[in-house]
Amino acid sequence: MLEVIHVGLGAIGRSTVSALLDRPQVAKLCAVVDSNPELHGRDLAAVLNRPTPTRIPIVATIAAARQLDGQATVAIMTTGSRIPDVRGTLEQLADAGLHVVSSCEEMAFPTLRYPAEAAQLDRYAKSKKVAFLGTGVNPGFAMDAFALTVSAAVSRVKSIRCVRSLDARHRRYQLQKKVAAGMTLEAFKEGVAAKKIGHVGCAESAALLAAGLGWKLDHVDERFAPVIAETPIASEHFQIAAGQIRGMRMTAVGTAAGRTVIELDLTMAFDAPTFDLIQIDAERRIEVKVTTGFPGDTATVAMMINCASAMHRLEPGMRTMLDVMPVHAVGT
Repeated sequence: MLEVIHVGLGAIGRSTVSALLDRPQVAKLCAVVDSNPELHGRDLAAVLNRPTPTRIPIVATIAAARQLDGQATVAIMTTGSRIPDVRGTLEQLADAGLHVVSSCEEMAFPTLRYPAEAAQLDRYAKSKKVAFLGTGVNPGFAMDAFALTVSAAVSRVKSIRCVRSLDARHRRYQLQKKVAAGMTLEAFKEGVAAKKIGHVGCAESAALLAAGLGWKLDHVDERFAPVIAETPIASEHFQIAAGQIRGMRMTAVGTAAGRTVIELDLTMAFDAPTFDLIQIDAERRIEVKVTTGFPGDTATVAMMINCASAMHRLEPGMRTMLDVMPVHAVGT
């Protein structure tokens, strides 16, 4: 039985603890931690609008969670997208003797942007004999681990292209806000420059693909472009006029030895088509299309819970999905 402490009750966090409660035969949710003082001491059921009390109170600190139940071996953390924002929490969880699975996008390949901090966290986790893993649907699966798994059907990969497109109109408020829904072009440019909007993780997926296929990248060129509404369009959360932004297109291109080997293309916009596509140029060209697309929030929750079950098999330290799904081809 997997025994879990959960950290963070944002939208993804609430979906995660609900999924854990719905899988009692697989996992036991021991305690929940959140920094919001309005939640402290409340039964989790009241926060999730579940009819039956869970007898799981929400507490303020990891130490308090440990006191509630000292049997947990894994923490699932859904706070922060960037390594500096989650580093302190990771160290506290390691101090508590817990492996950590996190939705932090930069943890998908932490050495890309923060090599020094990643090395320090790797040493810290090893000293505590625990493993840290960043995962989710994207990064963590759709445009990296899944693509690498598909590559196992060929011997040598010449290049790989991943396209992910989704209709943001029917997604949660936080995602619609993140992709600049309803913004003007000027506000979009300011938000991208300040790193306040846009998807985090395209470059991490490119780096993860390159590491798996054995390519040493010269450079990863990551770009963000607005998708403009030609006619008015609305969701539950936003009213978008013609000329305003209905979403974003994000790309990451990786080159090795001066040659383009990785192309990632992600569109999240109102009324965009929904699908995931993997194209591999090898001794035989392979194309795999998921016509439904991988569902963003539920797939992220599933990835974290499923990976949590595998954490005890990983070597201590900072890990990636290469350690979880290690079978793939070699790049040429």
